[in-house]
Amino acid sequence: DETEDQLTTTFHAMEVTSSSKTESISKAKTVQSSQIQIVTDQWGNRYEGQSKDNNMHGKGTFVWGPDSQWAGLKYIGDYIDNKRTGQGVYIWPNGNRYEGQFKDNNRHGKGTFIWAPDAKGTYDKYTGDWVDDIRADQGVHVFANGDRYEGQFKDGKQHGRGKLTYANGKIQEGMWSNGTFVD
Repeated sequence: DETEDQLTTTFHAMEVTSSSKTESISKAKTVQSSQIQIVTDQWGNRYEGQSKDNNMHGKGTFVWGPDSQWAGLKYIGDYIDNKRTGQGVYIWPNGNRYEGQFKDNNRHGKGTFIWAPDAKGTYDKYTGDWVDDIRADQGVHVFANGDRYEGQFKDGKQHGRGKLTYANGKIQEGMWSNGTFVD
């Protein structure tokens, strides 16, 4: 996606700093040691972690800066050639959290998303499959009110065979379409 490409490109247009000298490449600042690189760009985005050939590569932490459209979002995890790929954690400023697998900057594979707690301290939680940043295939969604859906998902919604067990014990089992029970 275009925005992700901007973030990737940003990493390349930075200033490299070592303990002995600084070479100016752009307006951003980078501190580099033999293993860890610290990079801050013009939007205040900050990367601290391993790098290879001037790319984020290995373990690292990226925090989106105050001038970014994702201000305060944080990613801790694996990078391959400037892309979030492997195991990682997203932490949103509002308290939402995802922990699981990533591929090419998207949540992809197995993972758990926990929504920020509401005023009562309760929260929704989804554990299951992700495809290109969307809940898909098999998963379990436990709702803040105690309801629990276990089954198939498509495009982030209950779709296919599934079972919804309400907090009061009532069960709705069968086919779902686009988030609605149909049979």
